[in-house]
Amino acid sequence: MVRVEGVTKVFNPRKRLFKSGSENEIRALNNVSFAIARQEIFGLVGESGSGKTTCGRLMVKLEEITRGRMIISGMDVGSLTGKDLKVFRRLVQMIFQDPYQAINPRINILDTVMEPLTIHHIGDQAQRVERTQYMMELMGLKPAKNFLFRYPHELSGGQRQRVAIARAMVTRPRFVVADEPTSMLDASIRAHILNLMLQLREEFDLTVLFITHDLASARYVCDRIGVIYRGQMVEVGPTEKIVSMPLHPYTQALIAAVPVPDPTKKRRPPPVRDQSRIHSLEGCCYMARCQRATPECHGTCPTLVKTDENRYVACHVPDF
Repeated sequence: MVRVEGVTKVFNPRKRLFKSGSENEIRALNNVSFAIARQEIFGLVGESGSGKTTCGRLMVKLEEITRGRMIISGMDVGSLTGKDLKVFRRLVQMIFQDPYQAINPRINILDTVMEPLTIHHIGDQAQRVERTQYMMELMGLKPAKNFLFRYPHELSGGQRQRVAIARAMVTRPRFVVADEPTSMLDASIRAHILNLMLQLREEFDLTVLFITHDLASARYVCDRIGVIYRGQMVEVGPTEKIVSMPLHPYTQALIAAVPVPDPTKKRRPPPVRDQSRIHSLEGCCYMARCQRATPECHGTCPTLVKTDENRYVACHVPDF
């Protein structure tokens, strides 16, 4: 369903006096490659600022690719224009992180969810209303007639996120980018949303890119995980293998930082050197924080190498 091939994204902020354009460049993604199979939930995991959301925005064409290609359902995202782009907008949708900002506060829930059907001229007015109500009830907003003419300020955070998901799903897309859809919700609502994602995958033959910094959520819903650091993919593999036996030192640090609900259990500190602000443009992107760094890490940047079936790691000294 999805192929990401050597994608690089560079942002060029406003130029400053006495500084060249290259010095002002921000490289959000650097030569990122991965693939997502049909009806698969692929997790993109990393800390804040690692490039997860940028990757998702590129996939729905909210940002333009600097270099590389993204192929989604046979369509080259970078070259889409006109009618082809409108078809793409119908088949590829995004669920945003903040349900309080993703919905227009001046529009009622009926018009919010129904708007994509109106834009794409799907059905007549009666059919659109019927489809909107069906999708809202599927999202757990029951009975739908009690929510149609409410406004966003009359809903809870979990209800708003369900409205946002209903709006994304009402056109029956093939591929959805879910950008941390549970990060602003409490634990009980989070579980309902994660179960809803699994239900939508089965009912609509849906393929999902699930962006998150929460490894517990990724483990619950994702078939495979890609770990990203400073815009570079460092490890890709089946979820259980990544969580139970991480190979890259950054993945090991992420998992070691996950809290354990047992105050009596002693844990070793995450294997990270206290040099998080130091970063060289040459060599491995993680070498300043890595305790296993070698001279080879300072000279060349590792690329993803297959270690076993469906498992890839970008490290000169992986922990086998």
